[in-house]
Amino acid sequence: MLLFGVAFCCLVVFFYGALTFPYAPYKPCAGGPYCDKTGQHRSDDTYRRWKSWEQLLFICLPLGMVAGIGLERLRKQA
Repeated sequence: MLLFGVAFCCLVVFFYGALTFPYAPYKPCAGGPYCDKTGQHRSDDTYRRWKSWEQLLFICLPLGMVAGIGLERLRKQA
């Protein structure tokens, strides 16, 4: 059950960022603090929230992969 919870949590983190930051990545630009991939200006707060999500995703992704492999092995044993 723990493996399912970890895998589900990782999927939630991924889809949260995909839906919250659809125009990421953000990068510094001349007309404002940051711009998205369409050229729209974004605030420092939005950039910091995106970077936090990105770091969380890089932590969560390997854990989700391990949980997925563990779930697959448990399914084969049953």
